Amino acid sequence: MEENTKVEGETQQEVVEETKEEPQSFSNYSPGPKSSNKSSVMLLVFLLLLALIGGFFIVRKLRISQETIPPETTGSVEFNSPSTPTPTAEPIDKTKIKIEVLNGTSISGEAAYLQGKLKGLGYTSITVGNKERTDVDTTIVIFDQSLAQSAIDEITVNLNDIYKDVQTKTGILSGKSVEVVTGLRKGQTPKPSPTATPTPSASPSASPTFPPG
Repeated sequence: MEENTKVEGETQQEVVEETKEEPQSFSNYSPGPKSSNKSSVMLLVFLLLLALIGGFFIVRKLRISQETIPPETTGSVEFNSPSTPTPTAEPIDKTKIKIEVLNGTSISGEAAYLQGKLKGLGYTSITVGNKERTDVDTTIVIFDQSLAQSAIDEITVNLNDIYKDVQTKTGILSGKSVEVVTGLRKGQTPKPSPTATPTPSASPSASPTFPPG
């Protein structure tokens, strides 16, 4: 009995010693699949954030560039061909233009008034007179057909500035370039003609009466 007990005791002791001699090693410990999956998810989230940030800046840059670039103009391009210079009108000698001014109103001094206006334009050969009629309201102008158009335009414009109504004609004048019959100026009224005072008629004298005799 004692030998069996001793053998069993030694056997248990050897088992305990063998158990103590086997230390646990953690060097070969490797994380499970749960840890590796977590790292992959974090990496994907980080890459997604980078992509979103990069896309935001790219879209913003494109929008700014589109706003700064002016839109292209459509339509046909016209090429202007070199225009030929228009010939300038030769200056006229106003001293050679003969003008006759006739007063057609009942207001004295109208022909001399227009003479002064025309001399201010450079016309010096001007004669004045009176028209037979003195009730003319419209100013009548006759230009010789050989007169330069620039002189016709200049005289017509100035007459329109002075008189109420201006009527122009073109014809053949003898010995003169322009004939003007003045009418009423702007704001002017015709001068009333003087009325003749009636002369009293002599009453017949009464014949003497005699009483019947």
